[in-house]
Formats: sequence, structure tokens, C-alpha cells
Amino acid sequence: MDFETAVATLVAENEKENVSDYSKGLFFSNVIESENITQDTLHKRLGIPTPTLNRYLSFARVPKIIWENVGDISKVTSRTSAEIAALSKKGDDYIDALVEIADEIKKGIGARKVNAMVMN
Repeated sequence: MDFETAVATLVAENEKENVSDYSKGLFFSNVIESENITQDTLHKRLGIPTPTLNRYLSFARVPKIIWENVGDISKVTSRTSAEIAALSKKGDDYIDALVEIADEIKKGIGARKVNAMVMN
């Protein structure tokens, strides 16, 4: 089985098994790193839209301190992760605010709610 077929098969199985967005994000990050390919190449090989792949990959861009405080990331969607990553890039005050709402993030609140809670 070639690389594309193997990865496509794994992606299809992940969809059947309802794998968390976090697990998909880590998988895609690992594929990019281990195969030394670009995001663009992966999105083309798998037929995943670029914005969707970027949201999955956002899990790796969130500072570890936030995920450590959230703990169970299984209910966090890729869209929420992308919002958290974007907010955390704004600086330490935003990271501190995200850490403060970690329990709410753990419960699976959406991206808009995360943004509203941090911006207030």
C-alpha cells in the first residue's frame, strides 16, 4: 500500500470511529513531520480542504500550558482550537485568560463563546 492509500484509509477509519478532532490534529501534524511534506501537499493528497486541515493543525499551535489546564481535550473542536490558537498569539494576558476558562473549554464550549469569555 502506498503512502496516500494508507493515510486515506486511516482517515476513513477515523471518521467511522468518531475520532476526536484533537486526535486527528495530532495525526495530521505527525504525518507532516514524519513524511517531511507541506500542509498544502497533505491537503491535496487527502482531499481535505485547506481551512479544515489548518483547524486540525491548530491543536499543535496552542501553548501547552492551556492544554495542560484543560486536561481532557476530547470535546474541543478544531474550530475552537483554532480560535484558542489565534487568541493565544495575542500575548500572555490572553493566554492567562484562556487558562482561567480552561474548565469551560474542557466542557466543549464553542469558538464564539471562548472569544466572548476572553474578550470580556
